Amino acid sequence: LERSRHLDRVCAFLQSAHADVVCMQELMERDVPLIKRATGMSGAYCPLRIHSGDDNPGPEGIGIFTNASIAARVIAH
Repeated sequence: LERSRHLDRVCAFLQSAHADVVCMQELMERDVPLIKRATGMSGAYCPLRIHSGDDNPGPEGIGIFTNASIAARVIAH
């Protein structure tokens, strides 16, 4: 996602794709609720680093979202 740079296009694509599972990288933690609302999916996010290099600082990581129910969440790194 390049740290929130393409959210409008990504959300529009995800709404039209009707995917069962979506995996993302370079995902900013603050964008997770937006992705969940746009897709109607539940999901999990794992921060990998604190991005501070430009005008969009904050936790950056990976996310996985799904239409299926999530039985357990274990995030360890």
